[in-house]
Amino acid sequence: MSEDKTEIHGEASPAQSKRKIWEHVIIDLLLWISLITLVIGIFAPVMTFKKLIFYKNTFSIHTGLVTLFKEGEYILFLIIFMFTILFPVIKILLLGLIHYCRSWPQEKMKKLLHYLSLVSKWSMLDVFIVALLVVIVRLGITGRVEVQWGLYVFAVSVILSTLTTQRLTRLL
Repeated sequence: MSEDKTEIHGEASPAQSKRKIWEHVIIDLLLWISLITLVIGIFAPVMTFKKLIFYKNTFSIHTGLVTLFKEGEYILFLIIFMFTILFPVIKILLLGLIHYCRSWPQEKMKKLLHYLSLVSKWSMLDVFIVALLVVIVRLGITGRVEVQWGLYVFAVSVILSTLTTQRLTRLL
């Protein structure tokens, strides 16, 4: 008999056990890397605005949010805060909870994963907004925006958390 045969009398074959262990290791790595890249992406520079030769200002998501709040742009602050910080942090925490707390009923975990996969689609909204802002500002005659490495790190976090959601869904 092949090692890849399905369970016999409720026990997984050695090949299935190895695959499941590796799947858990991959999910562990995806969770941690997505959390680390999220934190780095929030504080790393995402864009630099240059106006003529004299003015240059670099923003991170964090400094952008602080600026919006200080300038009284509370609604815009809340929208960007929710999509760039609150939702991704909650999503990663819930994915970790689902992955590490196996005491929850499986149906509850599947339902939560379904909702997380729906939220994942909205997670890319903030990356899209920043990209759109870059395009709009680049069209200006006197100013220019340069994308910085923090935007890419942030996008990696969003993509990895989406992959984690998909892998966890398959694992359950």
